Amino acid sequence: MKTVLLRYGVLALAVVGLCLPTTAAEPPIDIQWRDLVPEGSEPTVDLNALLGIHDPGAGPLPKQTAIDESQVVTEFNDKTIRMPGYLIPLDFGSEGSTQFLLVPYVGACIHVPPPPANQIVLVTSEEPYQPQGLFEPVFVTGRMSTSVTTTEYAEVAYALSAEDIELFVYE
Repeated sequence: MKTVLLRYGVLALAVVGLCLPTTAAEPPIDIQWRDLVPEGSEPTVDLNALLGIHDPGAGPLPKQTAIDESQVVTEFNDKTIRMPGYLIPLDFGSEGSTQFLLVPYVGACIHVPPPPANQIVLVTSEEPYQPQGLFEPVFVTGRMSTSVTTTEYAEVAYALSAEDIELFVYE
């Protein structure tokens, strides 16, 4: 009788163990900026604007174009991703910032027109991050979501809840 109870007890524990969620986190998905642009469309980035070149005779600098749902990728929603970029702090404190825009190139949204909304990510972090400068490349790891938001600098198509911000080191 004890043997039967022991077998059922072990079997019950095994079944319960199979039903429990695993606690091991999956590694982040490494993505690049082009992964945030739907297949078949290209980001409309003016290369002259990237270089800070503007012909005053051409009129005012172009503005950011509006975004619609067809220009946003949703496959990374609620997934942990890791991507490179440059941070533009949106809040300032002595400890650092907890809210940033992550952009694909130096100077975006500050010195030149902003990139398309699907090439900007709103990053929030529980822990303040103190960048060494506006031009330092970083990797940001965290939970991604599609979230069209307007900031003082630009319209943004994605949000990222940062778990880690680290310097991007060229190897």
